[in-house]
Amino acid sequence: MNTNTYNKILCATDFSDPSYEGLTAAADLARQFNASLTVVHVIAPMPAVPTTTPFAASGIDLKQYFNNVEVSAKGELNRLATRYSTPGLEIGTAILTGDPAEEIVDYAAANRCDMIVLSTHGHSGWKRFITGSVAEKVVRSADRAVLTVHRSEDGSERNSKGQEQEAQAEFVEVQGTPAIDVS
Repeated sequence: MNTNTYNKILCATDFSDPSYEGLTAAADLARQFNASLTVVHVIAPMPAVPTTTPFAASGIDLKQYFNNVEVSAKGELNRLATRYSTPGLEIGTAILTGDPAEEIVDYAAANRCDMIVLSTHGHSGWKRFITGSVAEKVVRSADRAVLTVHRSEDGSERNSKGQEQEAQAEFVEVQGTPAIDVS
């Protein structure tokens, strides 16, 4: 009988190298806890563009563009699900549209996921200020466990003392804590 608290794990990916580290950790956790795993990708909407701008006048078919993005994302999610699936671990996928942090948190709640796994890109300073941090927003707003996989700007993983470490997942089970952060 499976008595753990992690039966459904959600992993978000933006198809970047750091997000694959998060997916590796999520797949390992799902195997460890005999949990289901769903991998999601969020397509952020394009900001409204006034019709008088050169972009709007360029003749780009936005509906076709977003259709192409969705088809490409579905193909990549299917490839990842096949790559990370093993006997006893089937991976579901979903494409979401909207603000990435909000969509991830909402999907996890609607599908009763016990844990959200995502990676950070390791941005700091101005780059983080400009781009924001989806992981930080998810940690702050999720009402369930969140596991973040950290990466530094140069792509190496670092421990809490800033020392390089091997890229191994560290698993921590925290009962009754809405968000966990494992470095």
